[in-house]
Amino acid sequence: MWCVAAVCAVAVVSLASGCRRGSPELEELSPEQENRYDAEIRRQASAQGLPPELLKAVIWKESRFRAEQIGSKGELGLMQLMGPAIEDWARTLRRPVPPKREMMRPELNIEVGAWYLAWCGRRFPAHRKASGLVLQLAVYNAGFGRARQWLPKNPDQVLTLEDISFPTTRDYIRQILTRMSYYRERGDF
Repeated sequence: MWCVAAVCAVAVVSLASGCRRGSPELEELSPEQENRYDAEIRRQASAQGLPPELLKAVIWKESRFRAEQIGSKGELGLMQLMGPAIEDWARTLRRPVPPKREMMRPELNIEVGAWYLAWCGRRFPAHRKASGLVLQLAVYNAGFGRARQWLPKNPDQVLTLEDISFPTTRDYIRQILTRMSYYRERGDF
């Protein structure tokens, strides 16, 4: 389990400590835009052992559900995947590396992104119980090497948002946890 109770507590604290109406964490999108990939999100979340609300919140943060989104550093699609993550997926599953245009297909992008997000959650097994989703999202956003710098020395100690030295990564995680809580409360899955 991905420390869902701890995440809900963090998300509630985040909501209480600054997420106001009009903030990006609670931004409203059209139901057509926001829910069109729910079946695929549910399928891939289940395949990877992820909460579907987490996967949907990452997609919301990364692309606002725009399948053709290309980031400033070449990130692709709904989950804004980089070449190394796509290559890791292909190598691990013994598949050919898909061309960039294929990575824009929502089904494939969500499949690869869900695999990579789950992989991020497995990177620090000793810390997973205490630090769970905060650590997983730090790896997804800032990379394995940077996330390693933020690990508590004691694996039983919780990695908090304040322990993360990059303000953009702290904000990224806070927004995703808040949005995840929003999807859970709304009953999306």
